[in-house]
Amino acid sequence: MATTAQAGRPLGITHTIRNLGPAPAGAFVIRFYLSSDDVLDPGDVLLGARNVAALAAGASSAAITTVTLPADTAVPASYRVIAVADALDQQVELDE
Repeated sequence: MATTAQAGRPLGITHTIRNLGPAPAGAFVIRFYLSSDDVLDPGDVLLGARNVAALAAGASSAAITTVTLPADTAVPASYRVIAVADALDQQVELDE
């Protein structure tokens, strides 16, 4: 979904996480990165995170996470927000 945002301003990211595994997941973190392409790499900027307390097998959790785009973000330009579930590797997963 394309959204227009401004450097230095808040951006609400609507997202849903779902546990596709056969077992419940304990607490984990979703991190959001600003990227100039579709690939997460070391040059991407961490925008913020969402803590998820737990997620039952087959369950999902929807939220809006508000992050702020860095004031020094070059504009105009196209960027992607990349979400990384279990960003701190807190869960054992069948398919990482």
